[in-house]
Amino acid sequence: METPETPGMPETPQPASHDGEREDQPVGADSPQQQRARRLAALSALAAAPGASASSSGASGQPMPGSVLATRQPRWRRARVMLAVVVLLGVAAAAVWKLHPFTSTSTVSRPSVPVQMLPNADGGMYCANDMAFAPQSHRLALLGFEHPCSGAHPQVDSNMVPPPARVSGLFSTGSAGSATASTQAPPGLVSLYDSQRGALLGQFHPSALITPHLPQPSANVLAALATAGIQPDFLDGINYTHLLWSPDGQHLALTFEVFVTAGLPNTSNIPGQSFDGVLLTDVAGANPQVLVHPINRARPAATLWDLRSGTALPVPADLAPPSIFASVPPAQGYTWTSDGALHPQSPFPSVPSASAPSALPLAAVGTPEGGATFTPWQSGEVSNGSQSRPGPDNLIGVSTFAMDTAAWSPDGRFLAQRVGMMGVLVSPQSPAPDAKTLAASPSWAQAPRLPVRDVGLQQAIAVAGTNSFLPLRGVLVAWRPDGKQIAVDADRPDHAVVLFDCATGQPVATLTPPLHRQGSLLQGFTNLLRWSPDGSQLALYDATVATLTIWSGAQLPH
Repeated sequence: METPETPGMPETPQPASHDGEREDQPVGADSPQQQRARRLAALSALAAAPGASASSSGASGQPMPGSVLATRQPRWRRARVMLAVVVLLGVAAAAVWKLHPFTSTSTVSRPSVPVQMLPNADGGMYCANDMAFAPQSHRLALLGFEHPCSGAHPQVDSNMVPPPARVSGLFSTGSAGSATASTQAPPGLVSLYDSQRGALLGQFHPSALITPHLPQPSANVLAALATAGIQPDFLDGINYTHLLWSPDGQHLALTFEVFVTAGLPNTSNIPGQSFDGVLLTDVAGANPQVLVHPINRARPAATLWDLRSGTALPVPADLAPPSIFASVPPAQGYTWTSDGALHPQSPFPSVPSASAPSALPLAAVGTPEGGATFTPWQSGEVSNGSQSRPGPDNLIGVSTFAMDTAAWSPDGRFLAQRVGMMGVLVSPQSPAPDAKTLAASPSWAQAPRLPVRDVGLQQAIAVAGTNSFLPLRGVLVAWRPDGKQIAVDADRPDHAVVLFDCATGQPVATLTPPLHRQGSLLQGFTNLLRWSPDGSQLALYDATVATLTIWSGAQLPH
């Protein structure tokens, strides 16, 4: 007699009897509810038991020996394969580092003290005249020369520009002048450094790459020079102006100027033609491309290059220089367009109001290397005339600002050479020159009037007025790209750089290089002061001790 099934409950399988018939349910068996509870408890215990599975467990719930062996062998094989892959990856990484010394080092931990380099001792570089951080801020390129130089730049054309403009590289138009005809420019040199470790990664010689592509004097001029016993080499000396990275960090551009004589020198001038030029190369100095374009020596404007076609573009009408004191119209900013044109935005008025410097909020100053928009407040020089240095070049009691840069469009296709100006700073604390002052220095009448951007810049003006360490015209300034701090190279005896808050004018840090590694005393170009694009590093090249110092991380205030 069979036990009737309970409605709504699944039939529980019973062990088969030897005769193939289902056994009867014993008398006194549990109720269906008790059987369900017992099954659920057994399933819960089985699920909680480690390593238990329906396919590998016996009646006791323990793994069977055959199953353990089958599980362990594939795991060991996978482990051996993974170990081999790790070893191969390590060997490949070491090979890449060995073969490509310019690999990113952004993972290197920040040093606890400033990184310091000696370009003269480490790489044989003299008289550095520009430097630039890569977009990722982990490398720094330094431009200088292979041999010592002395005094002012030997290529400045002292006969083409008014006296106040002679001191700025912005207004150099080649070595056209009898006063500089006896000086030969030394060959150029570019050094690349790991900015976080201070290691010299490599060097290349741009002069050797550029010289074969330079215009040459005509044969009759060369013959006349030879008859007069004059070597034409110095006339074709390369006047390097800027060094900058491409927006992707894979290439370098060196802008330069050259002068090619068209006749014998006389007592006042050398006839000839000046050219703008740009050298494009990878970071190792390979695959060079040289572009050259004639310029107007008397009034040079910015040169816009289409790097894809290798040609110079017409200068837009709104970018035409207003005077010898500016290669572009002074404006609150400059913006690239898709067709490669660089346009000024909100030009400064010719006579700005003497309003107080701006406070918060302060906008970013931007970066010319790959920025779609940037302001004129780039690294430059602040000067403050004083009674101690009278003369036609010195506006007594008047503050000035000079900046000179090159710019690269965000897509890397277009490059602007010679973007700069020299103007008079105007604020309640820095009044514009009056008629009597301009009468003593009439050449300054053409100089643009610039508003004092922020209180930090006002502090830099004060520092320039008290500078007495060296007989220099002023002090170097560099805004952090976000526009919130300004660094001032005060040329103090301890070679310190002071950081000011741009909104409050309060000093927030004094950075003093560790001079125990100072280089030899050299006379040359002025110091160089540059922020990295992300504002995480600040570099100072001090020409008086030929030392390059980089501050980063906790050494800089936030």
